[in-house]
Amino acid sequence: MPAIRADGLHKIAQMALEYAVVSAAAGLHPLFMEYHSADSWRAVQELVETGAVVAIGECGLDFSKSSANKPAQQKLFEQHVELALSSGLPLIIHAHRAVEDVLQCVRRYSGVTGVVHSFNGSDQQANALIDAGFKLGFGGAITHPRATRLRRMVATLPSDALLLETDAPYQTGYAQKGQTNQPAWIREVCEVVAALQQQPQQVIAQKTTANAVELFKLNLPGR
Repeated sequence: MPAIRADGLHKIAQMALEYAVVSAAAGLHPLFMEYHSADSWRAVQELVETGAVVAIGECGLDFSKSSANKPAQQKLFEQHVELALSSGLPLIIHAHRAVEDVLQCVRRYSGVTGVVHSFNGSDQQANALIDAGFKLGFGGAITHPRATRLRRMVATLPSDALLLETDAPYQTGYAQKGQTNQPAWIREVCEVVAALQQQPQQVIAQKTTANAVELFKLNLPGR
């Protein structure tokens, strides 16, 4: 469960303590720059220092609305990358109309790893990120029949680079259009990815779960 603003950090950490199937991540989302401050960043650092989180994020770059605050976004993203390196934790990265900028940034930091969630870049960018040690997350968007370019790409990617997600409450899958998204609907994502990869659903479920466990060093109940 990734954070997006400082005011939600401790609620997320508390949920991770209460529910064995929930793990917390600490970060500041680029779409909420007006809410972030030096105090916000200190709150992220302090939570990371407690050992209560398994990842740094959700962080990254988003140039979908305006590039007016691009320098501020880039500076904050670099802070997250540096924190990931110093803490030994992976990143959960948001990259909207900014995949190339994200790629250029992480390439400057040897040893950093993580996932670019809801990936929607090019085949070349996907392979470059995988080569840099990152995994790619796919959610509801892949279930829409018109997502032909995205589907073609997922069909060719190595399964050990894939993570499944729902991004709830956003990015609802095709079968649930108009509803509020929820984690339980990850089954539809798995079904579509399995079909594209020409693998049984159970195989994709097991592989992507193993990928997540490895990346985030999860201690899931029953594993």
